[in-house]
Amino acid sequence: LKSKESGKRAEASTSADAEDSCVSVAPAAAEDARLMRTIFVGNIPPATRRHALTKHFASFGAVESVRIRSVASSNLKLARRAAVIKQAIDTSVRDAVNAYVVFADEAAVVKALAANGQVAFGRHLRVDRAVASKRQADGDEGSPPMADGGAAFAVAHKRSVFLGNLAFDLQEEAVWEAFGPFGTVEYVRLVRDPQTQHGKGFGYVCFTERASVESALSLHETKLNGRTLRVFRCKGEASARSGAKGSKGGAKAEAKPGVDWKNRPAASLRLQLAASAKARKKAKGGGGIAKKAKGSAVKKAGGNRKLPKGASAVKPAPTPSQLAHIKAGKNKAKAAAKRSLAGKGRAGANG
Repeated sequence: LKSKESGKRAEASTSADAEDSCVSVAPAAAEDARLMRTIFVGNIPPATRRHALTKHFASFGAVESVRIRSVASSNLKLARRAAVIKQAIDTSVRDAVNAYVVFADEAAVVKALAANGQVAFGRHLRVDRAVASKRQADGDEGSPPMADGGAAFAVAHKRSVFLGNLAFDLQEEAVWEAFGPFGTVEYVRLVRDPQTQHGKGFGYVCFTERASVESALSLHETKLNGRTLRVFRCKGEASARSGAKGSKGGAKAEAKPGVDWKNRPAASLRLQLAASAKARKKAKGGGGIAKKAKGSAVKKAGGNRKLPKGASAVKPAPTPSQLAHIKAGKNKAKAAAKRSLAGKGRAGANG
């Protein structure tokens, strides 16, 4: 009987485990299927309502839902969803929002992707496949990763340029218009703070043709929104990874031929700051040789004691009066020693 009961318990536990695994797998599969029917839409005017987006994308297929993300809220105490509902949007920080459109049929996604770069609502819209990560689906950087985990960018970087020294209030539409004359732009991406949506001063422009990159390099060191623009070739997959992580270390970039990297504005500024800091340190401490002399003098004077501010560890030479006083003290000490010895001698003779 005991063996039968244990067997029934084992069967019950295995069936329960199987049910739990089915329950955990089913939502994941449903979520993946939903993502395959979702597109990312960028550079949308903040005043655009969800029903307007639904009506626009309904021409490609039936729309299930629309979510607006990446809002620069004028009240940081409000949740992003509340900021969208109340239209508490700070357009001076970012004059655009992103959205995720879910279609009822996956075939509508392919049709919608063909509309990438077309003008709608007065803007060049970026249309791409949705993200596979919930963190990035919330629009933390305003850019979805590639559906194949970044492998698509391994080819896209050859069609892209890196932009540096951008104004923090620069908007995507201004970049799109600046680089549009050099070729068909596939997308513009300005890296932003995930919480405040403030720009971080760099970004990327991807073209549909590689030949456009060479032409776009002519904008290097030209003015854009009051700042001297830096335009370099994107090099390697590090550009995608660093941008997705908030640009830790920045992207690898290849400069135009003839550009002296050591004389770049940022590099020269760093060198100037380092030289001035070194000069201040030398003036304050008196140089390395003086520091060594001071350290040895401190050790001779009595260990590793810290000197008062403005005091010197090297003792000055004594004056003549000080020398006479020292000599007199030594003579007194000798006379006292002699008297002591003479007193001890007399005491021994008397004993």
